[in-house]
Amino acid sequence: MPNNTIIEIKKNENNVIFETFGNHSRLELKNALSIGKFVIALQKFDESNKQTAFISAYLDTDVALVMANDILSGKYVRDAAKTGSDIAEVFKSQGGSQKEDKIIYRDLTISKGRLWMFKAQECPGKVVEKGGYAPAGAATTTVSVGVSNETIKAIALMIQAEYTAYRTAQLLQA
Repeated sequence: MPNNTIIEIKKNENNVIFETFGNHSRLELKNALSIGKFVIALQKFDESNKQTAFISAYLDTDVALVMANDILSGKYVRDAAKTGSDIAEVFKSQGGSQKEDKIIYRDLTISKGRLWMFKAQECPGKVVEKGGYAPAGAATTTVSVGVSNETIKAIALMIQAEYTAYRTAQLLQA
Protein backbone atom coordinates (compact mmCIF):
# COMPACT_ATOMS: atom_id res chain seq x y z
CA MET A 1 0.00 0.00 0.00
CA PRO A 2 1.44 3.42 -0.91
CA ASN A 3 2.46 5.81 1.83
CA ASN A 4 0.26 8.91 1.47
CA THR A 5 1.48 12.19 2.85
CA ILE A 6 -1.04 14.63 4.25
CA ILE A 7 -0.10 18.26 3.75
CA GLU A 8 -1.64 20.76 6.14
CA ILE A 9 -1.97 24.27 4.82
CA LYS A 10 -2.12 26.92 7.52
CA LYS A 11 -2.98 30.58 7.27
CA ASN A 12 0.29 32.42 7.58
CA GLU A 13 0.13 35.98 8.88
CA ASN A 14 3.57 36.78 7.41
CA ASN A 15 2.59 35.40 3.96
CA VAL A 16 5.56 32.99 3.99
CA ILE A 17 5.00 30.41 1.25
CA PHE A 18 8.39 28.72 1.37
CA GLU A 19 11.39 28.71 3.68
CA THR A 20 14.72 26.98 3.74
CA PHE A 21 17.66 27.08 6.11
CA GLY A 22 21.36 27.38 5.33
CA ASN A 23 24.42 27.56 7.54
CA HIS A 24 23.25 30.03 10.23
CA SER A 25 20.87 31.54 7.70
CA ARG A 26 17.30 31.38 6.41
CA LEU A 27 15.60 32.26 3.14
CA GLU A 28 11.87 33.00 3.10
CA LEU A 29 9.75 33.44 -0.01
CA LYS A 30 6.72 35.59 0.76
CA ASN A 31 3.54 36.45 -1.13
CA ALA A 32 3.06 40.20 -1.51
CA LEU A 33 0.86 39.86 -4.59
CA SER A 34 -1.61 42.38 -3.19
CA ILE A 35 1.04 44.98 -4.13
CA GLY A 36 2.23 43.09 -7.22
CA LYS A 37 5.36 41.59 -5.69
CA PHE A 38 7.08 38.57 -4.21
CA VAL A 39 9.51 39.04 -1.33
CA ILE A 40 12.73 37.13 -0.78
CA ALA A 41 13.82 37.68 2.81
CA LEU A 42 17.29 36.61 3.90
CA GLN A 43 18.28 36.29 7.55
CA LYS A 44 21.61 35.62 9.23
CA PHE A 45 21.99 34.08 12.70
CA ASP A 46 24.88 33.78 15.14
CA GLU A 47 25.96 30.60 16.94
CA SER A 48 23.17 31.01 19.54
CA ASN A 49 20.54 31.40 16.77
CA LYS A 50 20.06 35.09 17.47
CA GLN A 51 19.22 37.02 14.30
CA THR A 52 22.11 39.30 13.37
CA ALA A 53 21.01 40.57 9.94
CA PHE A 54 17.85 40.72 7.85
CA ILE A 55 17.23 42.02 4.33
CA SER A 56 14.02 41.81 2.30
CA ALA A 57 14.17 42.13 -1.48
CA TYR A 58 10.89 42.96 -3.23
CA LEU A 59 10.59 41.54 -6.75
CA ASP A 60 7.94 42.74 -9.17
CA THR A 61 5.69 39.85 -10.16
CA ASP A 62 6.88 39.81 -13.77
CA VAL A 63 10.54 39.73 -12.66
CA ALA A 64 9.85 36.86 -10.22
CA LEU A 65 7.96 34.85 -12.86
CA VAL A 66 10.73 35.26 -15.46
CA MET A 67 13.33 34.37 -12.81
CA ALA A 68 11.34 31.22 -11.94
CA ASN A 69 11.07 30.25 -15.61
CA ASP A 70 14.80 30.83 -16.16
CA ILE A 71 15.60 28.59 -13.18
CA LEU A 72 13.31 25.77 -14.34
CA SER A 73 14.33 25.96 -18.01
CA GLY A 74 18.01 25.61 -17.16
CA LYS A 75 18.85 29.04 -18.61
CA TYR A 76 20.81 30.07 -15.51
CA VAL A 77 22.82 26.83 -15.54
CA ARG A 78 23.70 27.40 -19.22
CA ASP A 79 24.55 31.07 -18.56
CA ALA A 80 26.84 30.08 -15.67
CA ALA A 81 28.57 27.40 -17.75
CA LYS A 82 29.32 29.95 -20.50
CA THR A 83 31.39 32.06 -18.10
CA GLY A 84 33.91 29.29 -17.43
CA SER A 85 34.07 30.49 -13.82
CA ASP A 86 33.52 28.39 -10.69
CA ILE A 87 30.93 30.92 -9.48
CA ALA A 88 28.80 33.00 -11.85
CA GLU A 89 26.18 35.64 -11.09
CA VAL A 90 23.06 34.77 -13.11
CA PHE A 91 20.41 37.12 -11.68
CA LYS A 92 20.43 40.60 -10.15
CA SER A 93 17.58 42.76 -8.91
CA GLN A 94 18.17 46.30 -7.66
CA GLY A 95 15.89 48.54 -5.66
CA GLY A 96 15.53 50.45 -2.48
CA SER A 97 13.29 52.46 -0.25
CA GLN A 98 13.02 55.90 1.23
CA LYS A 99 11.73 56.77 4.67
CA GLU A 100 11.79 60.45 5.51
CA ASP A 101 15.29 61.62 4.52
CA LYS A 102 16.94 58.18 4.69
CA ILE A 103 17.43 56.32 1.40
CA ILE A 104 18.43 52.65 1.43
CA TYR A 105 19.68 50.81 -1.67
CA ARG A 106 19.29 47.02 -1.85
CA ASP A 107 20.27 44.39 -4.34
CA LEU A 108 19.61 40.68 -4.58
CA THR A 109 21.81 38.39 -6.63
CA ILE A 110 21.69 34.70 -7.43
CA SER A 111 24.96 32.99 -8.30
CA LYS A 112 25.60 29.46 -9.48
CA GLY A 113 28.55 27.55 -8.12
CA ARG A 114 28.61 24.19 -6.38
CA LEU A 115 25.45 25.46 -4.70
CA TRP A 116 23.11 28.28 -5.67
CA MET A 117 23.80 31.39 -3.60
CA PHE A 118 21.20 34.04 -2.82
CA LYS A 119 22.93 37.21 -1.62
CA ALA A 120 21.30 40.45 -0.54
CA GLN A 121 23.17 43.65 0.23
CA GLU A 122 22.06 46.91 1.73
CA CYS A 123 23.84 50.26 1.78
CA PRO A 124 23.11 53.99 1.83
CA GLY A 125 21.44 54.99 -1.39
CA LYS A 126 20.44 57.85 -3.60
CA VAL A 127 17.57 58.46 -5.99
CA VAL A 128 18.72 58.66 -9.59
CA GLU A 129 17.35 60.94 -12.31
CA LYS A 130 14.80 58.40 -13.62
CA GLY A 131 13.46 57.67 -10.13
CA GLY A 132 15.31 54.44 -9.35
CA TYR A 133 17.80 53.80 -6.59
CA ALA A 134 21.58 53.58 -6.76
CA PRO A 135 24.23 52.81 -4.14
CA ALA A 136 25.85 55.78 -2.40
CA GLY A 137 28.41 53.92 -0.35
CA ALA A 138 29.74 50.51 0.62
CA ALA A 139 27.47 47.68 1.74
CA THR A 140 26.55 47.95 5.41
CA THR A 141 24.71 44.62 5.56
CA THR A 142 25.21 41.44 3.53
CA VAL A 143 23.30 38.19 3.95
CA SER A 144 23.89 35.02 1.90
CA VAL A 145 22.00 31.74 1.83
CA GLY A 146 23.18 28.73 -0.15
CA VAL A 147 20.60 26.31 -1.56
CA SER A 148 20.70 23.05 -3.52
CA ASN A 149 19.49 22.45 -7.07
CA GLU A 150 16.30 20.90 -5.70
CA THR A 151 15.63 23.83 -3.39
CA ILE A 152 16.03 26.51 -6.05
CA LYS A 153 13.65 24.56 -8.29
CA ALA A 154 11.16 24.36 -5.41
CA ILE A 155 11.39 28.14 -4.95
CA ALA A 156 10.70 28.64 -8.65
CA LEU A 157 7.75 26.23 -8.59
CA MET A 158 6.31 27.97 -5.51
CA ILE A 159 6.47 31.34 -7.30
CA GLN A 160 4.58 29.91 -10.26
CA ALA A 161 2.02 28.03 -8.15
CA GLU A 162 1.36 30.96 -5.81
CA TYR A 163 0.84 33.36 -8.72
CA THR A 164 -1.48 30.91 -10.48
CA ALA A 165 -3.52 30.44 -7.30
CA TYR A 166 -3.69 34.20 -6.72
CA ARG A 167 -4.84 34.94 -10.28
CA THR A 168 -7.37 32.09 -10.17
CA ALA A 169 -8.85 33.41 -6.93
CA GLN A 170 -9.08 36.90 -8.45
CA LEU A 171 -10.88 35.60 -11.53
CA LEU A 172 -13.31 33.53 -9.48
CA GLN A 173 -14.21 36.58 -7.40
CA ALA A 174 -14.88 38.73 -10.48
